[in-house]
Parts: sequence; C-alpha cells; structure tokens
Amino acid sequence: MWNKNRKSFTLLKRLGPLGAALLSLAAQGQTQEPKTPYPRMAAAAEYLMADQNAEIAMARSAAPAGISRDATVLVLTQRGYETAVKGKNEFVCAVERSWMSPFDFPEFWNPKMRGPVCFNPQAARSVLPFTYKRTEMVLAGLSKAQMIARLKQAIERKEVPAPGQGDTITVMGKGNKRRMVPVLRQVLELVADYVALCPGTLPPDGPLFIGAKGGPLSPRIVQLTMERLRGLLGLAETATPHALRHSFATHLLARGGDLRSIQELLGHASLSTTQVYTAVDSERLLEVYRSAHPRAQKAS
Repeated sequence: MWNKNRKSFTLLKRLGPLGAALLSLAAQGQTQEPKTPYPRMAAAAEYLMADQNAEIAMARSAAPAGISRDATVLVLTQRGYETAVKGKNEFVCAVERSWMSPFDFPEFWNPKMRGPVCFNPQAARSVLPFTYKRTEMVLAGLSKAQMIARLKQAIERKEVPAPGQGDTITVMGKGNKRRMVPVLRQVLELVADYVALCPGTLPPDGPLFIGAKGGPLSPRIVQLTMERLRGLLGLAETATPHALRHSFATHLLARGGDLRSIQELLGHASLSTTQVYTAVDSERLLEVYRSAHPRAQKAS
C-alpha cells in the first residue's frame, strides 16, 4: 500500500499542478455520487437534548415571556413528546425536530435541526396532533412513504384533524424559515368551498392550490389574475399580490398592532425591515392631520 501511494505521489509531482487537478477531478468522478445530506434517520438518541432545562428554555423562546411562562412545555424523549411543565393558559411550547418539515425537504432527517414553536390554544387542538403523530411514527422507525400512508389513514379515521380545519397554518418562507400565522374564519370557509368544487383529489401532504395539470399552482397565474382584476376595477399597476401583503401590515399597524407581532407574521428576519411600515403609517397620520386639523389648514 505504501509503494502504491509513493508511486502516485511521484506521478503527481511530474504532472505539475494542472495535471494533479485533472487527476483529482477524474478520481472524484469515479468515486463520488450525488448524495443527500441526510438520506435516512439517524439514531433516535441524536435527536434528543441531553439537558432538559435547556430544551424547556428553548421551547419558551418561541413566545413572549408573558405567554410562555404560563404555557405547557413539551420535551422530546425516547417515547415521544412528554409534558415537562404543566401550564395554565392553554398554550403549548415545544422544540420541533427536522421531521416536521415537508417530506421532500433535503434535511428532513437532520438531527441538528431544531426549532422552537408555541401553539396557541386553537393550534394546540388542530396542529399539535400532527406533531405527536409524526413523532410517534418516526420513533417507530417508519420510512417517509410509510409515514405519508399512515397520515392519510389517520386523517380518514379522524385520528388527527383534516388539513384546513384549524385556524392556524405553518408557512415556509425564504431560507426554509417556518412561521405560524392565523387564518380567519372567512378564509377557512372559502377554502372549504374551493376543496368541495376542486375536480381533483387533494393529497393531505400536497399543495392546496393546484394547476390545470394537477401540480402546484404557478405564482404567475396568481399575478395574471391580479392584473385582470385591477384592470376591471380600475386600480393602479401597483396593485399586485405583494401589495396586499404591504396593505395587511400597514392596516394592522394602524389598528394598534405591535411591530414584533407584525414581524413574526411577515417573516422578517430583522425588526428594522418591519419598521418601514411605521414611516408609512406616520405619513398617513400626517395627511389626516393636514386635512382635518384647524391649525394645519390655517398654516397651509
């Protein structure tokens, strides 16, 4: 073995840097295959946190102290999620593991991926059961395909709520950041009407809005629909789907919403990004002042 390595080293010296690089690339092409970072589940113990107090503190970091200090806190054990702290405000805080991501997420089995989440009372009833169920299946050693099949069965048997029956949803944003946002009752009713009229079968873990060929609805279709609507309504070209997001944030701020809550709902990584809306709201207040205040009218 030593002689073989010595000959290789001598050959590399004669070829020079370029030849060595070509040899290295050729060797990589022969020995390396495309790999998924985490192709299968790691040992169950790798997903656990050794320090239970650290897990409790991390779970509570998902919500303001005024909520999390009175919330029920779950910790992950070899048997699944168990209650470490019994709360009194019906909120439930936990540290979710990677398997709560979409099934096609490359890091679905990453044991280092952890995210604190705090379920409000409604979400604790409608969303948390899925966390329990998925975790139960993962610790039982089921594959992704088996988990998908079991989840469909669980929904059919009403062991867990059907998708869309809760009043919160989890949104996956840029950088695979997840956030939980509320869904108004009127929206749930419209979604129920859409599901009833949808000609295709919607898979429980698939997209809610589908295109003509059954795949995920293209964002461009939504943009074109908005363009047609603003033309019919005589709205400016600035009326885009993204403008609806800005309007939501501005109206929420005008009604007394705090910046931190709006930051969470919009999924902004930095509070400074959300603070842009304070300038918009301040300008609106100035306009009201200029149009209605007697002194402002005199000054003009």
